Amino acid sequence: MSFLDGHRFGHPLDDRISEAMKKLTEHYAGLSAGMRAALDIDRTALGALSRSQHWADALTGTSARDYAALLGTGDKYRKQFEALNLAAGSIVEATAGLKASGAFSEAAGFGRRFAGIDTTTTKMSLFAGAIDVLGPGAGGSQAAYAALLGGYSTPAMLDRPYWRDPRERARYYRDQDVDDGLIDADNAATVQVLIESGVVEGRRTRAGTMTAVVEAGPVKLRIMASRPKMGAFGAIDAFENALRAFVSAKLEAVAGPNWFKQRVPGDVTTRAKGRRREAMRAGEPQLSLIHYTDLGDLIGVILRKDNWGEMFETIFDHAEWLKVDLERLNTHRRPTMHSRPIEPVQLCEIVFTIRRLVGWMERDGAWDQGWDDDI
Repeated sequence: MSFLDGHRFGHPLDDRISEAMKKLTEHYAGLSAGMRAALDIDRTALGALSRSQHWADALTGTSARDYAALLGTGDKYRKQFEALNLAAGSIVEATAGLKASGAFSEAAGFGRRFAGIDTTTTKMSLFAGAIDVLGPGAGGSQAAYAALLGGYSTPAMLDRPYWRDPRERARYYRDQDVDDGLIDADNAATVQVLIESGVVEGRRTRAGTMTAVVEAGPVKLRIMASRPKMGAFGAIDAFENALRAFVSAKLEAVAGPNWFKQRVPGDVTTRAKGRRREAMRAGEPQLSLIHYTDLGDLIGVILRKDNWGEMFETIFDHAEWLKVDLERLNTHRRPTMHSRPIEPVQLCEIVFTIRRLVGWMERDGAWDQGWDDDI
């Protein structure tokens, strides 16, 4: 990937693309030594390498024009897709020597596409690659997400009758332009495609089955096809903890140790104090107030005018995008959601949203600072 260093694409996203390429170059440095290099890479790094290799494999052999045709974007994001195409080819070349490694093969997953939904897999690979190379806020990343989930959003569906009838749900998904492969897939196929497309890492269980591994801060959560709801909700919980630590670290840096008193809206503070009192009555130890906030509260904290302007706008770019993504995850925390089965569309909504939010947070060098203090 050395030929991509310093490459300029003549687009306002140049700096972000260059930054992403540097990160990828660091991960793949020395891989031309093949098997010997693999011995010096820990399991976590192998998982990250294999995830990138999956989306790169899926995108190699096609062109930026092919990506645009699949997503229906025309020439709008041509330069972004050219950058992604260059990255995919370079990753495939850089990881060629690792494919014979048993450790790498195990981290990589099944090593084959799931038959029948190749178009869905390619769209997911475009989403995964765009997040890594272009960044979550790039137009190409947004287009890939829209090609998979269209206008679907769980919050908008909660009070509708569609939950009771699978046929009505499928009709609703199609009305919202959700990808046909996701509508027709079952959870087992969806978990496998999430792995094979490079959206998430994969791990093989002792029984030989694969589970998707979702990164939420330094913690990695497994989503099993047989119990997707448990894994998906666990990933949301882990992300919530990561976001608390992130918000704490960023606001303490600008407002000092009393940041909660100075930088948190009054209604959020009131709710946090009430939850802490209830927890202490139940015999739990007293913790700082940030531990008693939820995703809905954190939306208010991040989007508070001074917090957003001084700290979070440069990380998340668009307040409305952040609000919508956090509301998606927060909706799945409601008690009514726990009584309903999770389908491939909702599973992908959760995984894609966490992947996108983590992508934004990773742009900050110390984004997981303070994690150990939060658990």
